[in-house]
Amino acid sequence: MSDRRTRRIYTKDVTCRSDWYTVYLLGDTHTGERNFMEKECVSMVDYIASHQQNGVILTGDLTENVLPSSVGTMFDLAIASPVGQREKITEILSPIKKQLLVSVDGNHSYRSKRAADFCPDGAVSESLGLPSGG
Repeated sequence: MSDRRTRRIYTKDVTCRSDWYTVYLLGDTHTGERNFMEKECVSMVDYIASHQQNGVILTGDLTENVLPSSVGTMFDLAIASPVGQREKITEILSPIKKQLLVSVDGNHSYRSKRAADFCPDGAVSESLGLPSGG
């Protein structure tokens, strides 16, 4: 049985074909939340996709992932289904899936892992082709 404090990390090897390489951090999108900034998220993904000599680190909490014990409420969600949230952010991030380097789980995923043995950030990462690190 794993320690409750254990966090999963998803990684892959990359080859740099230049003297420079830009790394972007992308996370806390909280896809599914009523105030999810979809337009801005898509704009960032489009920018990253247009510049091939870069990579992306996903920093967790890609979905809102409200649990019954959460401070948040189901009534504040634009996309209530956890599957729907995962599908939406996977669709948004798919143009940069080859540029994804690493994904770490956020605190929302950590709560879900403890409560239901399911990791939403891990599910998104695996949907985008990052190998499982845990």
